[in-house]
Amino acid sequence: MSGVLGDATWRVLWPGRGSAGFGPGNDSSVVVEFAGGGIPSILLLGDLSASAQRAMRVASVTQPRYEVVKVAHHGSADQDATLYDDLGAPIGLISVGVGNPYGHPRAELISLLDAVGADVARTDLHGTIALWPAVDGVVVWRERVGDRG
Repeated sequence: MSGVLGDATWRVLWPGRGSAGFGPGNDSSVVVEFAGGGIPSILLLGDLSASAQRAMRVASVTQPRYEVVKVAHHGSADQDATLYDDLGAPIGLISVGVGNPYGHPRAELISLLDAVGADVARTDLHGTIALWPAVDGVVVWRERVGDRG
């Protein structure tokens, strides 16, 4: 599926090619990309685990680079490091609740994002996060300033 929202385009990347064999649940969550129309290119990774992320990567459905990636599964440790490296997003967004019982985002995920050079914005520490394009990349506004964890 794909479509247009104003001058931007969107495309559902997952489930789709390469997703056979993944049953209902997190690994069948929807992954969507947005691009154009004056918004940063962004990939929203749903709740995919590392195995589904690998299958998506092998199916070659993503672009080579995104400006923003919404991290999968609230920053769980179950991530495919090679996918994040391939995506090359300079900004990693983590939507996660304060004090969640799973310990998300996990330290392993924060280390992975550090390794690929991503600026991390987390809703548990930073509250509301806003993004907009700038001449030299993407501006990230955080409601609160906080430690990256």
